[in-house]
Amino acid sequence: MKNLYKFSKKLHLVLLAVGFFAFSANVKAQLSLSISQTNVTCKGGADGSATLTASGGTSPYTYNWNASFNSVSVSGITVNNLSPAKYYTTVTDALGASEVDSVTITEPALIETTISQTACDTFTWSLTGMTYDSSGIYMDTLSAMNGCDSIVNLDLTINYTL
Repeated sequence: MKNLYKFSKKLHLVLLAVGFFAFSANVKAQLSLSISQTNVTCKGGADGSATLTASGGTSPYTYNWNASFNSVSVSGITVNNLSPAKYYTTVTDALGASEVDSVTITEPALIETTISQTACDTFTWSLTGMTYDSSGIYMDTLSAMNGCDSIVNLDLTINYTL
């Protein structure tokens, strides 16, 4: 009886050890996400993009993108033509495990400047070639070196000669 107890105890320990190793060998890496982004080029534009990379878990993955304030819902790893906003993505692996992440697409500030000028009787603005004969604020939209719209305001004061 004593030998049977020793045998049973050893068998039990062996089974525990084998079960532990079998369990640890089946554990998969946790699903994780990484997002790269390209922000909008010009103020008011919609040329941003975001690319998602999933790893871990069990492939294949399904991807779902949802914007917080836009009605964009795209399945896939890259979303293009994004306007500035916060976008959320949910990735689900083949076993149903899912992860959520987000990316914020931003835009640069509007390029705007004001030039103050005083002239006698008339003023020809070299920027536009326009001639003005009254005081006021005049605006023109130009293309900046980066290809974005640039707003130039002329704050003009005309002093009339008698």
